[in-house]
Amino acid sequence: MEDIAGTRAAFTGPPVELSDEVEVEDVMIQGLNNDPDLRVKLYRPKNLPEDSPALLWMHLEA
Repeated sequence: MEDIAGTRAAFTGPPVELSDEVEVEDVMIQGLNNDPDLRVKLYRPKNLPEDSPALLWMHLEA
């Protein structure tokens, strides 16, 4: 990969237009020890029951 900044910029948002039935929430999670906080973006259907399953996808930048 030669253009890291360009590649990163291509992934700044969702790959498709979101449905009106999906809500998006930005949440900050406290980092461990002196690590910085983590920004987490939650995508979920509106009117989702509290005990619904979830998919966790972690992406770490080098």
